[in-house]
This record gives sequence, structure tokens and C-alpha cells, in this order.
Amino acid sequence: MPTPYDSFAPEASPNFNDLPKKVRANREVLISVMEKHGFKVLYNEWWHFDYDNWKDYELMDIPFNKL
Repeated sequence: MPTPYDSFAPEASPNFNDLPKKVRANREVLISVMEKHGFKVLYNEWWHFDYDNWKDYELMDIPFNKL
């Protein structure tokens, strides 16, 4: 992938293209699969996605140890 997780370098943008072909291809596979299932990549983080219809679901306040 273009950067380690949680990098905020310019290379972390999903639109940054000065990368090896294989890296761009891997990133595009991830993004296309996530988008197919209703998620959108954040403009500055190739690894960070948000669900389009999140407002359709009630917020669940569950303690982590109960999950």
C-alpha cells in the first residue's frame, strides 16, 4: 500500500498517483470493493472509509467489553 496505516503524508491521499503501478492497483482494489458495499474513502486517507448510509442506523452505546 502507499503508506503505513495512519500516515498523513501526501502519499496517503487516495488521489496521489506518483506511486508504483502495483501499489496503485492494490489501493484501487480496496477502494472499489469498499465502494461496492456502500463505503466512501476519505479524501486524505486511503485506509479510512465512511459508510454512506450511517444515518439510517441508531447509535448503539455498547461498552467495548460487551461487544
